[in-house]
Amino acid sequence: FKMWLMEQYGPCFIIPEGGANFLGINGCIEILEEADEEYNIICCCAGTGAMAAGLLLALKKHQKLHVFPSLKGGFMKDEIFSHLEYFLMDRDAARELVNTVVFHDDYHFGGYAKTTPQLLDFIEKTKSEKGIPLDQVYTGKLMFGVNDLLQCNYFEKNDRILVIHSGGLQGYRSVENV
Repeated sequence: FKMWLMEQYGPCFIIPEGGANFLGINGCIEILEEADEEYNIICCCAGTGAMAAGLLLALKKHQKLHVFPSLKGGFMKDEIFSHLEYFLMDRDAARELVNTVVFHDDYHFGGYAKTTPQLLDFIEKTKSEKGIPLDQVYTGKLMFGVNDLLQCNYFEKNDRILVIHSGGLQGYRSVENV
């Protein structure tokens, strides 16, 4: 298929779902270049795990990555490991890195693109009260999870938390004004 695309359209970059290739992961490494190094907790959502792999490669020693998968099944660790292994070409280094991640597998709301009235209410409330648009596939689940953990005093009082809003708002159009 890739060869056919190149024959039809000439030289091109083919971007896989979720940007899940070497270039996508490399691009995600750059996300933290602009972030204040005072953050010690970095939170992101995950679908393919490519962004999480890139962030993991960019973390400073004092930072910890918290991943909120949007899919159920608990396999995101394996996905991120595969990306890291491919990127680093070192199985042991990939395993060492992925074992530092904190996975929050309880905020998928039934799985990919699944939702509940509780999640939709949270998304609407966040938009109306904070002016932050979220979607029900990725960022809504991430923000709901982070908010829930904050309410439960999961994080330390002095933690500085960076939550990465990765976009994904196209999915929101399917439930907007519901």
